[in-house]
Amino acid sequence: MHSSSGGVFSILAEQTIKQGGVVFGARFDENWEVKHDYTETIDGVSVFRGSKYVQSKTGDTFKQAEQFLKQNRKVLFSGTPCQIVALKRYLKKEYENLLLVDFICHGVPSPGVWRKYLKQVIALTCDKNTVSSHLKLLLSERNALVEGISFRDKRLGWQKYSFSL
Repeated sequence: MHSSSGGVFSILAEQTIKQGGVVFGARFDENWEVKHDYTETIDGVSVFRGSKYVQSKTGDTFKQAEQFLKQNRKVLFSGTPCQIVALKRYLKKEYENLLLVDFICHGVPSPGVWRKYLKQVIALTCDKNTVSSHLKLLLSERNALVEGISFRDKRLGWQKYSFSL
């Protein structure tokens, strides 16, 4: 129920970790921005579940993945097709212990567009006197205004996906 498309990623991630590997994926940070990160625990996989539909910041994850690969650890790296190609070009060679997972991508909005959208949604739900203080809170820390985000919420069923904030 927490996965976007049936949970294949979760199965692959859990198997990778059970074999002593590392899993890379996209998650929301404390400011609801999407970034790539890694985990070495099955519990840590949960933040990577679910579609994000926003361009993620990869940061140092290519370098980190390469370090784990050179230690002969299994690495599962999930990302957009563009990110997978970029990782392959960064690595400059094939690794038997690397599993790459991408998905059909129709393009993703920039982090800037995502931030503007969040600001607009909060502005619409707050009165004018509280908007600026709530926006500051949203940009600096998670708060009661946004408790979770689901790009493919299933409360209306599997056939009628909806966005929930």
